[in-house]
Amino acid sequence: MVETENTHSLERSLGDWARGRLPFALAEFVMFVLKQGWACLFGGLLLLAIIGTRLIWQADWPLHRYDALFVFAIATQAAFLALRLETWDEARVILLFHLTGMVMEWFKVRAGSWGYPKPGLFMLMGVPLFSGFMYAAAGSYMARVIRIFDMRFAPYPPFCITLLLGAAGASSLALWVAENVGTATGTWLYASQMPGQWVSLGKLGSWYLLLYVAFVTVTLVTRAALFPAALADGKSGSNPALHPLNHQNDPTKNQ
Repeated sequence: MVETENTHSLERSLGDWARGRLPFALAEFVMFVLKQGWACLFGGLLLLAIIGTRLIWQADWPLHRYDALFVFAIATQAAFLALRLETWDEARVILLFHLTGMVMEWFKVRAGSWGYPKPGLFMLMGVPLFSGFMYAAAGSYMARVIRIFDMRFAPYPPFCITLLLGAAGASSLALWVAENVGTATGTWLYASQMPGQWVSLGKLGSWYLLLYVAFVTVTLVTRAALFPAALADGKSGSNPALHPLNHQNDPTKNQ
């Protein structure tokens, strides 16, 4: 696809720039950091928007802060696609995560786990629509990092097993930081949390589960990285069992 080729071209240019100016070991480290940053670009921009609006927003402005964050998320997504910084497959992951995240937010708000104290027009059942993009940011990162690092998962367990595990690390710590940004900027607060109080580290277990569910959700779209059998010498070879879970052997297509 054209957008995939253009995205890869830009990423290769960044790699060539770093490797042409730095020693090998340092270049590899820098490239790893740059790739990680490139993969979480959507989430990073959203966090910056949360912090920035907290610092400058005034209550008497005609546009509510939550609505501004929603518009920002939509505009960022549109810009990524227009500039071909993101593929349509990754955009579909974001949409799927936004819908999933909104359902989760409705449940948690109704259960009293946390709330959104500010007003807004783009809200459904007490939940601002921008909140779904916070979940979408996790999905965007996973889809992009799989492509950027050209990851392969083999042998990948059967589809039904991944769903069972999904129903039932370090990335969780990153979400803990993001949660503290959200609460520190007054974007949302947990029911038992006082202003200025850190989010409990006990939430790491919940976020680990969220990330596992996120990974399984991403694999619904990025099936090319999944192989049902172990790779021979690091390559898929000609054995059909070692080919990616494409449309012919993707179990999700037969349901």
